[in-house]
Amino acid sequence: MTKDVLKINVRALIIARLLVATLFLCFGFWNYSALKMLFLYLVVFLSVISLLYLIWYVIGKYTLFLVLTQLTIDLIWETLLIHYTGGVYSIFIVFFILTIISTSLVLPHPASLWMGAISSIILVLLVLLEFNTIQVPFLNTSIAAYYSYQDWFSVLYILMVYSTLFCIVGYIGLYFSKKIYNLEIKIKNQEQLTILGELTTNIAHEIKNPLTAITGSIEVLKKDIEPTLSQENRELMECVLKETHRLKKILTSILDYSHVNRRKCSNFDLIQIIEEIIPMLENISVDNKDVEIFQSFGKRPMNFYGDSDRIKQMLFNLILNAYESIPSKGRIDLYSRLEDGAMCLTIKDNGVGVPEKVKRHIYEPFQSTKKGGTGLGLAIVYKIVQSHDGTIEMKSQENIGTEFNIRFPIYAE
Repeated sequence: MTKDVLKINVRALIIARLLVATLFLCFGFWNYSALKMLFLYLVVFLSVISLLYLIWYVIGKYTLFLVLTQLTIDLIWETLLIHYTGGVYSIFIVFFILTIISTSLVLPHPASLWMGAISSIILVLLVLLEFNTIQVPFLNTSIAAYYSYQDWFSVLYILMVYSTLFCIVGYIGLYFSKKIYNLEIKIKNQEQLTILGELTTNIAHEIKNPLTAITGSIEVLKKDIEPTLSQENRELMECVLKETHRLKKILTSILDYSHVNRRKCSNFDLIQIIEEIIPMLENISVDNKDVEIFQSFGKRPMNFYGDSDRIKQMLFNLILNAYESIPSKGRIDLYSRLEDGAMCLTIKDNGVGVPEKVKRHIYEPFQSTKKGGTGLGLAIVYKIVQSHDGTIEMKSQENIGTEFNIRFPIYAE
């Protein structure tokens, strides 16, 4: 969760707590005649503490500590309120559920599950203490008077129900907080990529034309003066040409990345595109690797509506990555099938795999594990898949291999 989102959620929590708690406490004020002063005190307490929270929030320091303080104080006053209004039979146990939900909104996703467990433990301990020692000042009696020996199993049953409910709410909070977190990351990445795309496109355009002129001039000079150059100077000129070509390759990748969403769509056979890529791969393979490519295609033709050039670029990048990940000898498996209303493609290799620390950032620009790589290959792949309303999933283990599974919806024009 980003700091900005956390601050927004904290502010919402402070305001929502005050409104919801006051509403419930007003209900208690009118329905618990013997405890009117208790509810009045709690309303005043929550108003004052909420004001202090808001001042702390405005100061803007130690936001996480502010969250933990709020949740801790919430548990304390909720426990006291439940104790004074009937223990396990109190309707105000619902406040524990609201606290669990609040936790899922303001803390990292495992926290709601922990809060569910903590709420269950507090409730169990409260009932055990009530049965033995605690007196209720407002009622001038022991809360145990609410429980009879015959009710013991009823109490255990209610405790079990509430404990289960707390854990379920905690798990639901965990599930949705993960979803929200992933959505936040996706939005943040999209914003970063948009800014990066605009910036790098402008820079690439400004650099590419002069670089082309420089490369051409050096090649002409090389032809004219090469016979007169010493071996050292000849190597220096080769190095200059090699680096300018590499820079051109990077600039071309950047421009490809920024133009991915510009599509010229038509109907074509997806399998035919794959079959066209294999000879291209064989032509650029100059390192004498012993790599076998196995193909297993389902129903043909596999008609697809999209930009054939972009799809070919995406598949070529993935198959080339698979080839380059194999040190000397191995295999690449290519599968296609129709499944649940989608076209599915699988590209699998038994190469070196992707390191664990790289997996989280594998589709981000300028992330590369290859020597001399631009770090834009998989970023381009990801954008092409997204621009065709598809999904891509990677499974990889170091020294075992990598598998990419791509799904495209079936539609035609």
